[in-house]
Amino acid sequence: MMKNLLAGIALVTTTLFAHSQTPGWIHVASSQSGDLVLEARAGSFDVRKNGAKEEIAVISGKAIRGNTNSRIDLEKWYVRTSDCVAKQGKVVTLTLDGEFKFDSDFIFDAGSIASGKAEFICSVFEYSKAEKRSKSL
Repeated sequence: MMKNLLAGIALVTTTLFAHSQTPGWIHVASSQSGDLVLEARAGSFDVRKNGAKEEIAVISGKAIRGNTNSRIDLEKWYVRTSDCVAKQGKVVTLTLDGEFKFDSDFIFDAGSIASGKAEFICSVFEYSKAEKRSKSL
């Protein structure tokens, strides 16, 4: 069942967001200059609790810095699900081990990299909620 949900999420996110040049990755956002590109790993979405016991939507991604792919940082990004509902808040960036790197403010439709990252994560979260509701009695 979880595989079907993840497959559905991957399908929906690929229709909502542009496909990456790399198989298994989905373009999330990029800077106007093109020197920063964010991509999410298809199938890596999860809902869990952070250290403060808040429900979060989390996904694995990569930040490609430099116009010639000179540096790639592998990361995890999350948004509190309550921030998804509010359409504003913080998007948190972690190492793959879950160590805090930094957070950024976002507001939906603001046009910033952080907003694009949060909108992507929250759209997958909303899809996963709708998928669960559709299977309930």
